[in-house]
Amino acid sequence: MKINFKKILNELSYRVSTGIPDLTNEQHLMKLWDILKEHNWNVDARVELLKNLQEKIGKVYVQKGKGPSGVKLQVGPRGGKYYMGNPETGEPAPEATKDDDKDDVGDVKDIDTLEQEVFKEPLGEPTDDDFNDKNEEHSVKDPINLEETLEEIGVDINKVPKKYLKVLERMMNTNFETDSQGKVIKPISELGHFITEGGAGEIRSQAGEILTMVGSSIQDPEKREKFFQSVEVHIKKQTTPPNAPSQEELDGVDSIEKLNALQEKYPSVRLDTPKNKRDAKQGELKKQNFYKNNNVLVQSSWLDSARQNNKAIDDYLKTEMGEFYEVVASAWDVNEEAEALGLDMSKKGKSTDSYVKVKDKDGNEKIIQISLKKDGKIRLTNSSPSKTFGTKELTDSEKQKFKENAKDVGIEDTDGDGEVSIDDIDEAKWAQRQNKKYLDFFNKPDKKKKLIELIKSGKLKTNLKKLGIDPNSPNFEERLDGVLSGKGGARDRNKLLLDACEMVDGGDEVVEDIKQSTDKIIKNIAKAMEVDPIKEKMLNNIQESLPLRDIVEGKEVMMVGDISMDEKTMEKLFGTSDFSKVKQNLKVDLDEKPPVVKYIGENGGEEIHIATIGIREDGKNYGSSMKFEMTLSKDFEDKAKNAHQKVHN
Repeated sequence: MKINFKKILNELSYRVSTGIPDLTNEQHLMKLWDILKEHNWNVDARVELLKNLQEKIGKVYVQKGKGPSGVKLQVGPRGGKYYMGNPETGEPAPEATKDDDKDDVGDVKDIDTLEQEVFKEPLGEPTDDDFNDKNEEHSVKDPINLEETLEEIGVDINKVPKKYLKVLERMMNTNFETDSQGKVIKPISELGHFITEGGAGEIRSQAGEILTMVGSSIQDPEKREKFFQSVEVHIKKQTTPPNAPSQEELDGVDSIEKLNALQEKYPSVRLDTPKNKRDAKQGELKKQNFYKNNNVLVQSSWLDSARQNNKAIDDYLKTEMGEFYEVVASAWDVNEEAEALGLDMSKKGKSTDSYVKVKDKDGNEKIIQISLKKDGKIRLTNSSPSKTFGTKELTDSEKQKFKENAKDVGIEDTDGDGEVSIDDIDEAKWAQRQNKKYLDFFNKPDKKKKLIELIKSGKLKTNLKKLGIDPNSPNFEERLDGVLSGKGGARDRNKLLLDACEMVDGGDEVVEDIKQSTDKIIKNIAKAMEVDPIKEKMLNNIQESLPLRDIVEGKEVMMVGDISMDEKTMEKLFGTSDFSKVKQNLKVDLDEKPPVVKYIGENGGEEIHIATIGIREDGKNYGSSMKFEMTLSKDFEDKAKNAHQKVHN
């Protein structure tokens, strides 16, 4: 076999972030291993070459993370630490240059995690008695004892901070009151209902994260599935109506006759709907509304997500650690818990939701930082254009740069000053103009008179209470004058005046003017995304929202359903592990409807739609605020899934 070492070294140079291969660097050697495999080197040949390189270079691995005084330790791909020196004598060599970008991401402090107080201490406040008292109206009819359930399955319950077993149990034993349509009447929105030190976040999402974390601590797939099944059984107990058919009975309906028979058996629920009759003819009777589990806090959809996320975690760990590894512990995104795992907090990922600490067959430990996503329906941003673009923080020179760059992209003058500038994409100034148009119109004596008549007659009731307007109050007109002078919330005021415009002569012209003004600024904002410095700031925002850098560089792993978006899958997807190259190939395509952020591969390579962009008024013709939304593209999800399958087999 003819060996082109020059080509191999060139490829290695391309794949390492510094551009300079360092054969003392374990990460660079692992990349060399992959390249040799791609060049059809057999395993024995690869092993022999790397063995010779290591012997020639001289690596001395250390115990318990400690080496001779003064040496610079490096970290291997599985967490083991070494320094350069004589393998026989242990004498250190002159200090070697260390690649400082990501080789020490897996660095783990020498800590016995399971002996740390944060892992052993039970939940303190609120006590069971205090919690049961305040949760009485939300208590389920058949509560679960989670710790007992796990012990019956044979699960080691010490691999997660003990308090979370109690928190999850309380969540599983909590219902929301719902109306006849399944709409939640009395929600619980704060984690603090279950644990004193609870943080902010959507409560069901937090329950899903804790459920996933507990699942990740159970390495045996059979035991983990038994745990998930026990959760599933518990959910069904709380959501199945007492006088309704089971899902098995529903699945057996494949004709109208069987549907009618089931309706006779269960007269207290409505089954014979036109839709159900159509579905029954096809043998495709869908899940019924009375099985929708809006009332339970821990929902089946989050259980499904926990199953999917744990599959993705399994796939990743098997590829990263080999077949023989041990899950040491799992923790939530709490600093003291991460420190108890042994994480260097300076290396913490921006989007981490949970951690898994693992140990390979040689005893080397590594901490995996995981960002959890329920599925591919990820809203990357839910912000405003000004926050996304950072327009309020623009310097004078940046504003001037935008002004110069925006001359020929079709941005229109919206503020009437005769020139195109950053003010023409400023939603605050747009909102001021919207507010002024409504106030100017209804401060005209005849229009104001008509507005008063409409309110007093009861024909116009919109937001009166919110605005503090009572038509029967002696200070009614005084209060209305205050509103028409601009006092109070603009959103509530504009909604009142918008509805009034439908009943007042000339009002439709005001609304049409406002609509056109809104359409114009939305188009301006869309076009501004092609113009620096707005474009640059928006792309930076995307990079922050979707932790591409941390994923591409191996600092963090994002589990999207059953997809592991990790360093290897991203390299397979983008064709590079160099984030700077990924970043420079991110583009905004405004020709797509809706606009998209896409990655364009080198030399006419494959295009990948990363995210779709949406710009809208938050409250049509009255909201006085704009929304800038980016959602993970289905194209990116599908291609990431394909890359996951190739990498993790």
